[in-house]
Amino acid sequence: MERKQRVIVYVDGFNFYYGLKSKRQDTFFQSNKLNPKFTLHFGKYLPKDFTCKFCHKTNHSFEEKERDVRIAISILANIYQWS
Repeated sequence: MERKQRVIVYVDGFNFYYGLKSKRQDTFFQSNKLNPKFTLHFGKYLPKDFTCKFCHKTNHSFEEKERDVRIAISILANIYQWS
């Protein structure tokens, strides 16, 4: 009898998810939440100010944080759980 092997796929899909605008993104998230094996980890947007090196004007933007850390923690937790 062959032993079953597990395959886990981790996707850092920031640009993919960002590319789905408004209603399509919500539909994508809701449809994947129906799959009990699917886990979605959100990051955070934090304000970030930067100064232009040419005109010295301060600009405001946002920077995505924690997504890569959450994926890494999930990987480590899964390794520990199944080893």
